[in-house]
Amino acid sequence: MSRIGSRVIKIPNGVSLTKVDNNVEIKGQHGRLLVKLPKNIVCEIQDNEVFVKRLNDTKAAKEMHGTIRTHINNAVYGVSNLFKKELEVRGTGYTANIENNKLVLNVGFSKSITLIPKEGIKITCDNNIITVTGINKQLVGEQAAIIRRQRKPDPYKGNGIRYVNEHVATRVGKRTESSSVVKAK
Repeated sequence: MSRIGSRVIKIPNGVSLTKVDNNVEIKGQHGRLLVKLPKNIVCEIQDNEVFVKRLNDTKAAKEMHGTIRTHINNAVYGVSNLFKKELEVRGTGYTANIENNKLVLNVGFSKSITLIPKEGIKITCDNNIITVTGINKQLVGEQAAIIRRQRKPDPYKGNGIRYVNEHVATRVGKRTESSSVVKAK
């Protein structure tokens, strides 16, 4: 039996779950999400608890059991609290600003990069810290990855866009004989 799939999901106050056809609709103070159930998985809602069960023990049902339970749990968390990713812009002259609900990055190229956030995603900037928030965990992570991809951290100087608290291993550059200390003969 799936260890993750068999766990019970507790529904916090202010969140409601309803079954609509083959979907589970989750509503909360921050929004609404819909999780589609595969044909082998059922969802039972009883007394502020959600049980995800599989109808049979086929390989496909076993594979999706824990996955669907995690999707429902993430949706419950997302509508009650928001998912958040923070990125840091490092480098001399590198800046990040919000203009007309668009993220404008100046990260060492001749032109600035303008990114439009996905629907349901909010982006804020404060002192070169970019914060991506939303109710859908997958979209928040995807938007943060798109922003980071615009200028990955340089392994030599460390300039670029990185997640807050991300460790980037820096390398030592090439050294020539003239730059190192030469012993006298």
